[in-house]
Order: sequence, then structure tokens, then C-alpha cells
Amino acid sequence: MSPRRVWRHTVIAGHGTHVDYSVIPAATFTHPEIASVGLTEDAARAAGHEVITAKFPFAALGPGQDLRRDEGFVTSRRCGGCRWCSW
Repeated sequence: MSPRRVWRHTVIAGHGTHVDYSVIPAATFTHPEIASVGLTEDAARAAGHEVITAKFPFAALGPGQDLRRDEGFVTSRRCGGCRWCSW
């Protein structure tokens, strides 16, 4: 949503806004890089979500092949209880 549209929505129409800070990505620019979005696996389990975890070697992904890097991995987690859960 554009800033102008947000302004119209909040100021002119009188609607409030809500920011979901749990979906803002975080990154640490180290070597290797570290990034995350959403809940940790432990926090998701504590909240009662079924967690599905997939782990891929970095060398199998496009960026790893482009950079000729074979160390590291990428981990992806999602809620197993539903299709569109935004935990």
C-alpha cells in the first residue's frame, strides 16, 4: 500500500492502522548471512502450531551456485496445521 493511500485511509477516512511486526524480516550481514521472518520454531510450537521444517544445502540453490559456495544451508519452516497460517 502506498504512503498516500495509507494517509487517505487513516486521516481522511478515520480508520486506524495496525502494524504486524511479526512479519517484518530481520537480517544480519555476516559471513554467512543470517535472516529470519516470523516466529522461531520453538515459539511457534509454544503457540500450539504444528511446524514443518525443510532444510536445503546452500550449494543446491541458485545463489549458492552463482557464488560457487558449497558451505551453509537454508532452513524453511511453515505451519503444518493450515495452508495460509501467518504465525
